Amino acid sequence: MNIRKIAGVAGLTAVLAFGGYIAVGKFNKPTSASSENGGQVVRVQRGNMDVTISADGKVEAPYRQAKLSFESAGTVKELAVRAGADVKKGQVLARLDTINLERAIVDAEYNMKSAEKAMKDTHDFYDTAAIAQAEAAVASAQAQLKATEKAYQDVQSPYNLSPYTPSDIAAAEAALAAAQAQLKAAEKAYQDVQPPYNLSPYTPSDIASAEAAVAAAQSQVKDTTNALNKVLSPITNEDIAHLKVDVENAEKALAIAQQDLQTTKLNRDRNVGDTQELLRQEQEKYKPVIKMPLVGETMYLDPRIILGVDTISNNMETAYQSLLKARDNAKIAQETGDKNVASTQAAVDKAQNTLKKAKEALDRKIGDVPVDVAVKEFNLENAKASLIKAREDLKKRKAGPEPLEIANRQFALENAKASLIKAREDLKKRKAGPELLEIANRQAALENAKASLVKAQEDLKKKKAGPDSTELALRKAQLAAAKAALDKAQDSLTKATIVAPFDGIVASADNMKVWDRVGPDDTIVQIIDTREFEFQVFVDEMDIPGVVPGQAARISVDALPNSKITGEVIFVSPLPKVEAGVVRYEVKIAVKVPKDLGLRSGMSSSANVIVGQRDNVLVVPANAIVRNKSGRATARVIVNGREQERTVETGMGTGQSIEILSGLTEGDTVVAK
Repeated sequence: MNIRKIAGVAGLTAVLAFGGYIAVGKFNKPTSASSENGGQVVRVQRGNMDVTISADGKVEAPYRQAKLSFESAGTVKELAVRAGADVKKGQVLARLDTINLERAIVDAEYNMKSAEKAMKDTHDFYDTAAIAQAEAAVASAQAQLKATEKAYQDVQSPYNLSPYTPSDIAAAEAALAAAQAQLKAAEKAYQDVQPPYNLSPYTPSDIASAEAAVAAAQSQVKDTTNALNKVLSPITNEDIAHLKVDVENAEKALAIAQQDLQTTKLNRDRNVGDTQELLRQEQEKYKPVIKMPLVGETMYLDPRIILGVDTISNNMETAYQSLLKARDNAKIAQETGDKNVASTQAAVDKAQNTLKKAKEALDRKIGDVPVDVAVKEFNLENAKASLIKAREDLKKRKAGPEPLEIANRQFALENAKASLIKAREDLKKRKAGPELLEIANRQAALENAKASLVKAQEDLKKKKAGPDSTELALRKAQLAAAKAALDKAQDSLTKATIVAPFDGIVASADNMKVWDRVGPDDTIVQIIDTREFEFQVFVDEMDIPGVVPGQAARISVDALPNSKITGEVIFVSPLPKVEAGVVRYEVKIAVKVPKDLGLRSGMSSSANVIVGQRDNVLVVPANAIVRNKSGRATARVIVNGREQERTVETGMGTGQSIEILSGLTEGDTVVAK
């Protein structure tokens, strides 16, 4: 075994030190037959002993290195490092383009919320509140059935009472009174425009509006006059500064107008969608009431025309009016939304035009280009024309009515007369007895009420029974799938960024460029940790049994003779390596060194693996111990100037030193051959 002593005794002050003993002089025995041999006298002391195994090898690649790649295919958006750069653990090294991954997360989050809502709705459908609501629906359906039964009995012959309640008749009488008042007002309005005129066809607010238009036109004339005078005046630095402010203000106004346009479009789309949904709901309600297949615009025809009757039931009339109102609301929402969008688009166009003019004005001033006086003069002429028109309009509003105004008021009068006739007929109808159609309508309402009660009772029964296991399992599976999809999308987004797994240096980062397509097998960045290396040494077959992982080792590098490197055994190969009949085993030692030490792969090195240690033990030179004829270890001890043979018990040895377990004490002097 190639074993040698590494550490000596600490604190020795003698001239020549050998581990745990000191040479104190040359001892010559007294002249006698048994004292002819001389020897070196040493004192026994305590010290530390290391037993090591030596082996040669070389520096291998850094112990920690990483070839980093993206875990999915994509397009490289960012390469944040170059070869040779120092990196810290967690530092971003490269990124993929993540726009599709971010969209996938948005979609997955939406699906997750939908699945959660579906699960909640499933539970809510059977909870206490839902059952209470179903019970209330049953009670309401029972009350509705009772009311429709009574209403049906009321129109059976002989009549118990009118098909219309006193409140119905009172409402018709109120409508008649309102129609009479409307007719009276229309008659007065029409008389007001007949010669001689009792008053102007325009209200004070109409005249005030015209006067305001005149004032605005006058202000416009003044502004365009000033603008013309200004372009005829010499330009100053102050003028240029004002023009720059105008450009900045125009840019801000354009940004605000564009934001308003986007908001208006969103509001229009939301309102149109809501009214279209309400219209669809009203259509679904109206179809069972009319009890006929309706397609397209046929649905909006008067039901009297569709059915070929003169009168219809209140229920049918109400459903029809609700349908028309929903259609009108949808149309109004579309028209109003389009109008608002057009208005805000006009504001954007105006702001763009204003910005363009402001920039042109500034460019002309800065470039000292001659001003287009003709344009300013043209604007002034337009302003003057607008003023003339506004004055004519004001004069017109202060004058008497025109034929069109008279015709409009006459038309309103005719409408008021028609409304009065309709109100009288409606009142008469409500005071009369039921018609066959009314009886049929009430019978249909009775059947509908019965069906509604059955449906409400079935719904209550279902909610009290609790959710179906198949339905719950489906909801849970949908929720789990949505969560898994979201987790996968988030994980994919996270993996679209490569970060340094440890501190180190970039060994290579030039394989790809930004916007290259890469796959999961493409190495993007390679980093190494230059503070952690691996040493490969080969240990003789006689020494390998004493080497195990975890043992400390001291490393010597030929190219770095002054460096003190320590490490730890991390691997002992179970397979031999035979060269020229010599059997050796590979041993790997991991070490940590300063980054600037200069250690490189391939450097020749040697290692001393510490396979045993003894601290604070008695130590003597190996040649101070001899074996007697019986095979026992003995030492020649100097006592009173004479040699005495003493049996000793030895422990660990290094080839140069031996540990004494018993037989000698600290301070004894022995003779070493």
